[in-house]
Amino acid sequence: MGRELRSILLTKTEVDAAVTGHIASLSHQSNVLAVDVIYDSSAACRIELDNPALDGRSTIILEKSEFIEALIAFVRSKGQPLPRRGSKEIAEVNGELALMIELDWF
Repeated sequence: MGRELRSILLTKTEVDAAVTGHIASLSHQSNVLAVDVIYDSSAACRIELDNPALDGRSTIILEKSEFIEALIAFVRSKGQPLPRRGSKEIAEVNGELALMIELDWF
């Protein structure tokens, strides 16, 4: 049985675009002000929004699985094919975010 590990490096601009697109898909009427990736065991993403409804700012936390889904949707929207099978994780590589995909070949 073989194993393959793929990594896709995403710049800060690409991560911001992925998160902004995800927030827009959730029908939020807010502008994204800041995106911070939290590199710990949960590997979540903190998003600061301009929230006119609350007359100020609000913060949303994307859990790890939802953050990975947003990154996958962004990568696919750019025409990069991704395998449906395989585990997907995120990691920090040289100061950039990497989407890691591990495949087991039978």
